[in-house]
Amino acid sequence: MTMADAPSLQTVVSELEASWKELRGRLVEEKRAEDFRIRMHRAFSWLKRSARLEDDPDTSLMLHWVAFNALFGRWDAEAGRTIEDSLSRHRFVEEIFGFDRDGKLAKHLTSQRELVMAILDDEYVAKHFWVDPGDASARRAKRERFDARTWYVSQNYRLILDKTLARVYLVRCQLMHGAATHGSQLNRDSIQRCSDFLASLLLVVLTILIERGEGHDWSGLCYPPQW
Repeated sequence: MTMADAPSLQTVVSELEASWKELRGRLVEEKRAEDFRIRMHRAFSWLKRSARLEDDPDTSLMLHWVAFNALFGRWDAEAGRTIEDSLSRHRFVEEIFGFDRDGKLAKHLTSQRELVMAILDDEYVAKHFWVDPGDASARRAKRERFDARTWYVSQNYRLILDKTLARVYLVRCQLMHGAATHGSQLNRDSIQRCSDFLASLLLVVLTILIERGEGHDWSGLCYPPQW
């Protein structure tokens, strides 16, 4: 199948949501997994909106992250606030790999190796580059690309995903906090790569959750609906 023959994101999301609605109907009937249902409903609402956008990777990336955040975000009831993104994201990655008995994430990250390497080779999306921008920091920022070769050989897919998501998160922060210009020519490649990576990852993660996620403890839902 060529790129021209590949189904659009909107088509794939619609097909995936149809599978989710079938499962959701059963969960509603059985009156269980409410937090899981809300997380999935929120995620699909933002992913569907992003799928309708054309030629706007800035907005697409932000919407993709909101959809992803709906899945991994956690509330600390004792502190009365959300748990730090990096902590709840890392926990979520660990959980998803635990569900993924068929190795879907490993297969996906292998198929996306070129894209992963491009993201890890981009010093401008590395947090430590911005601590002290310069040639030395740029070389350090790029080093993860070479480290990733070892991670792929050792099949350390959790580390690969963690490191790549950290880069995507930095770009997300630049956009969400007004530290980048919409449509800027300076970051087109970075934005497009991160948006493409997160969109494809979401499809795999949602597939795993539909197949395996219903029995997990999804408590800690942020800002639950007040019926």
